[in-house]
Amino acid sequence: MSSVDHLSRLPRGAHLCRFYDGDGDLAQGAAAFVAGGLAAGDRVLYVADGRGTAEVEASLTAHGVGAAPALGSEQLVILGSDEVYGDELPGFAVLEEGFRGLQAQARADGLAGLRVAAEMGDAAARFGSIDELVRWEATATRLQRETGISTVCQYDQRLFSGDDARLLAAEHGGTSPAALYPPMAGFYKENGGLRVVGELDVSNYEQLLEVLEARVAVQPRLSLDLASLSFTDVGTLEAILRLVDARPDVELTLLNTSASLRRYLAIGELSHPRVVLA
Repeated sequence: MSSVDHLSRLPRGAHLCRFYDGDGDLAQGAAAFVAGGLAAGDRVLYVADGRGTAEVEASLTAHGVGAAPALGSEQLVILGSDEVYGDELPGFAVLEEGFRGLQAQARADGLAGLRVAAEMGDAAARFGSIDELVRWEATATRLQRETGISTVCQYDQRLFSGDDARLLAAEHGGTSPAALYPPMAGFYKENGGLRVVGELDVSNYEQLLEVLEARVAVQPRLSLDLASLSFTDVGTLEAILRLVDARPDVELTLLNTSASLRRYLAIGELSHPRVVLA
């Protein structure tokens, strides 16, 4: 099992774990995973164990995550473990159906994918035994490969023996880091549109296109706020225009375009009747 560094570019269907040794360690790792998912343009579902939404939001905010706007746009959703599992743990088939429904809802809401960060608490007791918990983790691995849902299971290492921790770790594809490697670009659902932050080039424009495809599938008239876009190359701009050209129903409004970006578009003669600069 290896460590994953680029959380903002986490492969679809990744099933990660993280063993933390205190509240501070949990908060730091949780913030890294959530920030990476939001930057990728995915919906992030945070499942808290014994903590309310306000407490989780405050913790994420304290560690640099823009939790308030993400909650407002529903790109970030915080639920309690009782809301996900209920008072009595349902069967695996019911849990599977629930997570498939959450993934379908994310896509119906115009998000490219779903990531889940779960505080596992005393999961062995909830599932009845360590063996049943390990069996669920194996089921989750299959489910995630089928659906593309990516998760991190956050375990309090103080609640598990070394042998049990190794059993759980073996059912995951990697470990989630405690810090976020700064993403080259971020794609945030805000104000009914999409805010693009950072730099775009051949190394990451396909990620932007995936996010755009998901958004215009449910909102064909879309605004892109480019106020925080510091660089883009010709290839990325051409790819955006090709996407619009292939979808007759799509209209893009590029907000807060810089003078340099406008010159770039003019020099390259890059334009489309359904792409408006504002």
